[in-house]
Amino acid sequence: MKSVIYEIKKAIFSKTTVVLFAILLILPIVFAVSSAKNTQQHFDINSIGYGEGSNGTYNVSVFFYRGSYWTPVQGTNVTIFSGNARISGSTDANGFFNTTLHNLTSSEAVNLSYQYSFAIGGSTTIFESQITIGQEGENPYFSPFISQHIVNNKVVNYTLFQSRLDLMTLGVQGRPDLRTLGFSYDIQGLGNVPSLYLYYKPLYAGTNQFLGVTLEYSNVSGGSAPIGEINSTYLSNESQLRYFGKFQGPPNIPINTVNLTTNTNTTSYLFEVFSANGTELAFAVLNLSAPYSNLQAKSIFLSDELPLLGLFVPLMAVLTGFSIFGRSKLDGSLNYVVVRPISRRSLISSRFFSNIVAIFIPVSISMGISSIVFHFYFDTYIPASTIYLTLWALLVMAAGYTGLVYLASSMMKSFSKLVGTIIGIFILLDLFWSFSGNLIPSLITSGLTLGSRNYAVTNVILDYLSPSGFVNIVSYMGYGNTSQKIFLGNFIPAQVGIDMLTIISIGIAWIVIPFILSVIRFSRFD
Repeated sequence: MKSVIYEIKKAIFSKTTVVLFAILLILPIVFAVSSAKNTQQHFDINSIGYGEGSNGTYNVSVFFYRGSYWTPVQGTNVTIFSGNARISGSTDANGFFNTTLHNLTSSEAVNLSYQYSFAIGGSTTIFESQITIGQEGENPYFSPFISQHIVNNKVVNYTLFQSRLDLMTLGVQGRPDLRTLGFSYDIQGLGNVPSLYLYYKPLYAGTNQFLGVTLEYSNVSGGSAPIGEINSTYLSNESQLRYFGKFQGPPNIPINTVNLTTNTNTTSYLFEVFSANGTELAFAVLNLSAPYSNLQAKSIFLSDELPLLGLFVPLMAVLTGFSIFGRSKLDGSLNYVVVRPISRRSLISSRFFSNIVAIFIPVSISMGISSIVFHFYFDTYIPASTIYLTLWALLVMAAGYTGLVYLASSMMKSFSKLVGTIIGIFILLDLFWSFSGNLIPSLITSGLTLGSRNYAVTNVILDYLSPSGFVNIVSYMGYGNTSQKIFLGNFIPAQVGIDMLTIISIGIAWIVIPFILSVIRFSRFD
């Protein structure tokens, strides 16, 4: 018994196993963080150029931001065309490139433009936009427009003043379970964004959202001021609200409201924005929490992280199988072990068990941490049923590939043949079976009608015939249908031979049969 424990410790704590242990533990976690952060992110870059001045001198700003979250973009190269001159620079940490232009004529000032470039799809594209120079006397909070109506057979002109400010829902970067506010300001004709004062108050949960609805003011005597979809009595003045902060800067401003959801069950808020003189500019009712369901978290895990584990676990199995057993078998070092009071059967069993433990423990830990990562970003864990089924599939893969490597090691007499066989096993049953477009199953089923039940059943049978196919089986069970896999058609798992009894039975066969054959071979032959 002591010798068996010694073999297990030696195999688990060898340098190769420790390194692979660390990789197998860390890589899925890193991938989970990456998947969570990148969910619903877009990286399109937008820009706004504006300025103000007089007597030939103008202060000009160009602001760059990412479209999804209005995050400032630093380091973008900008060139401003001023008459025959060019002024170049890079945006700062706040996304701005600021400069002062001198000796400009009025015609040059109204025709200012700028160029910038960034990579799209691996190639660099140059963009050009216009700079708006503000004029004195423009209303900083409202832009006028004329509306004509017929009253008593006469055309009456109404001058309405539309708020320049609009509020909209923004996602929180890296936190798709949360929502926040964004200030979008119409800077047309202005030289800068005026001061904005944000107030708020909590509301009861489930309040209807009125987003992007701005107040309109009319100069028609006795006329009403249309305010969109909400009754004016619903709004409050500053004294009835809590002060949130003053904002002045970019035309598009993301508001950090995440702290309002901290340590509180209240997530619905009324936000109102006022000018410096107390004029109501805009309002919004917003639920700051939009939690992901566990079904969404499961879908992200199945589509992003599970394929990585399905590729990496078999690779670790063949590498550790060769390191722990195959190499020792061929270099003769196992002969020195079996002369001690340990049988061949006990020796190969202890190394096989330690091999599986060395793979399965970090996989289990990384799965647990991945679920915690998903909870942090999505406010929900990976469903327990998905975790259990995934761990079973990974155990089948780890044991199946390890058993095949042990069996090959027991039969081979040279390093070159063993290494070639191991590489062939990995390429045939993993890369070409479940990855690279499911190359081998695609060739086998090429004569069947795509999307038919026979086609789906045949593909499922082929999944059972490789340890790596259990990744697909887990996906079918997780999604509840086969439509997530291309051309399989839309069948529930039970219709194509996927049920828990079959998954467990065939999984046990993959765990046991290659190992038993390797034990028999190793015990009876040198």
